[in-house]
Amino acid sequence: MNHIRKDHPLPHMISRREFIKNSGLGIAAVALSACTGNKVVQSTATVPSNTAVPSSPTPVSGQTLTIGLATGPVGMDPDFHGGREGHTIHRNCSAAPLMFPPLSIGANYQSDFNKLNGDLAQEWKVNSDWSGITVTLKQGIMSSAGNELTADDVIYKFQRSEALKGTGWGLNSLALQITHANEVTKDGKYTFTVHGEKPSILMEMFQTHDMSVLYDTTEMQKHKTADDPWATKWAASNWVGYGPYQVTEWVAGDRLVFERNKNYFNPKALSG
Repeated sequence: MNHIRKDHPLPHMISRREFIKNSGLGIAAVALSACTGNKVVQSTATVPSNTAVPSSPTPVSGQTLTIGLATGPVGMDPDFHGGREGHTIHRNCSAAPLMFPPLSIGANYQSDFNKLNGDLAQEWKVNSDWSGITVTLKQGIMSSAGNELTADDVIYKFQRSEALKGTGWGLNSLALQITHANEVTKDGKYTFTVHGEKPSILMEMFQTHDMSVLYDTTEMQKHKTADDPWATKWAASNWVGYGPYQVTEWVAGDRLVFERNKNYFNPKALSG
């Protein structure tokens, strides 16, 4: 399914392209999907100024792609470590229910804001007044740890976010017009519904956003303790998701290593 909700007029009508252009909610991510290698290394280590800049050969399967960054992430917890650096991890190691598909412009790609495709979602439906959305996830999507994605992951994510009152909760509650996690309900093993208190122009579009990225909550809950019921200590330096890559090494201030997630449900996306 890919569509734009032409059947339900948006509240405060503005064009989708205009909204994306002028809002601060556009997706920021390092595009690694074009790399056909098995490993990606992002390095923040200092490089001597006289170091020669290598040419950019065509990626070959099995090779390592090294990317230099001015700064690295300070953590991985989605409720506390957002920003461009944190989302580099979240975006490449997991995915959101919906996505803007890539649009080819010559040899380059950018998001096509005229379409919405399901990424983790099989299908979805927005309320006629834009006050809610029901999403059915694809079945059989496995994390890099081998746990299946279900609506329980969505429910736990919202419950955790509200309990911790991190950056994720503020943005989710504003975009979806909810004030409590129980306004997101499980309607089946793979289906959930957001019940907004008011109409929101972002109700559908926000399902593409970094703060809508889903992660393996089964794995996270294995690391909770009596003193840390939401596993914040583990989540600060660990991330398990459903995306094309998985984090295999992180040395703060030096390097971040991604390797291919062998359980990734859409391997064709990595090779075009």
